[in-house]
Amino acid sequence: MLDVIVMQEINTLELEQFRKHLEYCEDKTLRNLNPFFKVKMFELKFSVSPSVIILQAFPDAKPEKAQIIERSENEFSDGVIDFFSQLESTSQENQFKIAYEFLETLKSVIKLEHSKIWEYLPDHSSFDRLYDYIGWGFTYIIVEESNRQCLIIHGGYID
Repeated sequence: MLDVIVMQEINTLELEQFRKHLEYCEDKTLRNLNPFFKVKMFELKFSVSPSVIILQAFPDAKPEKAQIIERSENEFSDGVIDFFSQLESTSQENQFKIAYEFLETLKSVIKLEHSKIWEYLPDHSSFDRLYDYIGWGFTYIIVEESNRQCLIIHGGYID
C-alpha cells in the first residue's frame, strides 16, 4: 500500500441522498440475483492516476492486473443503462426510468460533464476485491478536476 495519503474521504448531503437512492435500487431483482452498490467520495490532495485512487480506496484491489479504460460521459451513461437493463422483473420502460433516476441523482453529487471517468475492469483470476459480482458489474472512478473531488461507484449482482 502507498505510504502517501493522496485523498481524504468526504461526505455530503447529496452523497447521502444518492446512497438512499442506491438502497431503493438494491430492492430490485434479476431472477434470484440482487443488485448491490458501494459508493465512496474523496477530496484529492493532488492529481493522481486512477490506479492510485483505487488502491487507496480499496487496499485489497489489484489495479496492476486490471484494465482501466477512460470513458466518455455517454459511454458511462450507456454502461449504467445496460446494467439496469438486466432487471427482468420490471418492464423495459421501468428499467430505463431506474437508470435515468440513478444518473440524475448521481449528477447531483458530481458534475459528469466536467469530469474524467474511468472504468475499472478487474481480472477475474486475480482475486481482486472489486470482482465480487455475478454476471454484470462495474466500478467507475469519476474525478471532477475543478474541485478535486472523486467519486468511486461499484455495483453488481449477487445471489
